[in-house]
Amino acid sequence: GEMPFGPGDEINDWTIVSHLADGNRAAVYRAVKTAGSVASGAWRVTPLAAPEVALKITGPLAPDDRARLLREYLTAKRFTGHANVVQVLDAFEVEHDEHGAYVVLVQELGDESLDDRVRRSGALSRSELTRLIADLATGMAALHEANFIHSDLKPPNLLWFGHRWKLADFGTSVEIDPRSLAEGQTVTTFSGGTAWYCTPEHAAALNAGRRPPPVRRDADVWAFGV
Repeated sequence: GEMPFGPGDEINDWTIVSHLADGNRAAVYRAVKTAGSVASGAWRVTPLAAPEVALKITGPLAPDDRARLLREYLTAKRFTGHANVVQVLDAFEVEHDEHGAYVVLVQELGDESLDDRVRRSGALSRSELTRLIADLATGMAALHEANFIHSDLKPPNLLWFGHRWKLADFGTSVEIDPRSLAEGQTVTTFSGGTAWYCTPEHAAALNAGRRPPPVRRDADVWAFGV
């Protein structure tokens, strides 16, 4: 349904400026740090506004789903500072009086997604494609080295930041269970994805309404190829 948020709304110290995009279960907004003032002797100091950020708001969701999303988003903060992974600044729950509980992800704001770029200007040039492949592979490798599977690599989830591409959207990402690692396995429970970019076995299960098999790192490698 329609999100009960809009320009001017303040959510946990962030003020929504404009609506950016809609997904299947979430909406994305441009936002800035809510301006406030602090008393300092005879002066009142207004803090400088922080750079603009993207607020991804998902919901309303059941408690278990909210807890899972918060866990995955906060886990993604470990990659803060990596050149090819979008910086996650914060994640929290917010209650709306009439519509229920939502999960809010605060992340750095990119210029555009790969999906937007191709729709706007067509196919990438050879040099642009080389940059995309290098950046995506580097970001994906960093996730995998940390035993983290993105699980939904696709053009809308690759964002351009001036001179590099970064992986974004960790809503369906999963960590490999430490118990699996101890047993020499690199699999974990499948938590979702986009059928066109899923491995054949996962796409077939999703289309047939069956329980998908466990997900491995090579699910990201397949999506990378697609």
